[in-house]
Amino acid sequence: MQLSQSPARYNLVVKSYPSEGSIGSLCQLIYESRDPKLVASLSSLPYTVGRSFSVTEADFLSEEMKKLRIGFSFRSGTADLSDINFDPNEKVVEPSSPSPSIQFRLLYFKYFVFALIALSIGVLTWGFLTRSANEPTLGLNPGSGTATEFRARIESFTKTVEFRRSRDLIWTRVDAPVGLMDQDSVRTFDASQALIRYREGTSLTIKSNTLVVIAAQTNESERRINLEDGSISARLIPSKEPQRLSIHTKLGTLEMTSPSEAGKDARFETSLRGEKLAVSVTSGEMRLTPIDKNKPSVKIQSNQRIEATPESISAPEPFVQGLDLLLPSDGDTMRINPQEAQPARFVWEDLGPGFEYEWILASDQELKNVLLSQKVITPFLSVQYVDLGTVYWRVTGKHDGTEFQSKVHKLNVQNNN
Repeated sequence: MQLSQSPARYNLVVKSYPSEGSIGSLCQLIYESRDPKLVASLSSLPYTVGRSFSVTEADFLSEEMKKLRIGFSFRSGTADLSDINFDPNEKVVEPSSPSPSIQFRLLYFKYFVFALIALSIGVLTWGFLTRSANEPTLGLNPGSGTATEFRARIESFTKTVEFRRSRDLIWTRVDAPVGLMDQDSVRTFDASQALIRYREGTSLTIKSNTLVVIAAQTNESERRINLEDGSISARLIPSKEPQRLSIHTKLGTLEMTSPSEAGKDARFETSLRGEKLAVSVTSGEMRLTPIDKNKPSVKIQSNQRIEATPESISAPEPFVQGLDLLLPSDGDTMRINPQEAQPARFVWEDLGPGFEYEWILASDQELKNVLLSQKVITPFLSVQYVDLGTVYWRVTGKHDGTEFQSKVHKLNVQNNN
């Protein structure tokens, strides 16, 4: 199977456990949860984790998994990074003691390395101290000192995502979670997306080929985003103190307030392509205030959508919320060897906790002749075999009476021999 991988990142395959208790510990490490369904998924070996890891994450997790005596393999897929493998049953061969002359050379070399490290730490510390007055930090309120708090955080991402500080001209590729400040920008590319989260739990999914700017907020209960181009979806969780999310576009401003503590999540999706703005609300209530002050605002309620242009705004109409399929892309070719155990991996948009996904693979675009189907709670799935030829797949997500459904994607499966 030939699917693109992010550079300088690892995929994790879990191979063995010393005990059932270590499965729960690994589940906590990777997913920060001991959900019984996740633990059950992890117990099926070999298990391929459904996301990639940065070099730093791989180094940290490998050390923790070694302590737990868990067999694993971090596979880089690139020539510039070596795989990280660990087999707890493999015997370690102790090296023989070096001769006195070699020991003296090693000791001299160690002192040299220690001195070099000390010098490097000194230089880095000096650089950090000289920048600290201008760099943002976490945990400080705006105006409480010389530092400014991050407004939000890129928590996870798929494929190519970049961000740019307000004071910079150069875009930087995201390879680990990163904090965002006022006027910072984020952009995604083909088959890419980023999950941005505020500290109270409000989350934004920045979809493929999208550019957004974190706008300055007027008070602590407001979150503001400038949507320059592309598509985003948002989720506002119930809160004691109402939180308002504003999406500013060239055609108007969208506003939604978080539900009360007794309510359920508020969700919506909007896209701006050229001179056309589309808005769909899955749950909750949203208001669109046009740029043209002579035009009235429009209320959009649960399971309703509208479209707006500079000339007009459509009346709200019912709809079914969409769900993005990420990998493989529509029309991709997947190459497999039927003689080898080579799982085919499918990845889609993460709708958040509580959602159950139904994945369907069929031989026809109408999905009448179903070849495989499976229900999972993770936004990814690996299957051991996919029929050769042209197949079609779709995912439906459901939670608490809310339903999301993807478009049908085409996949060409060919023999790799």
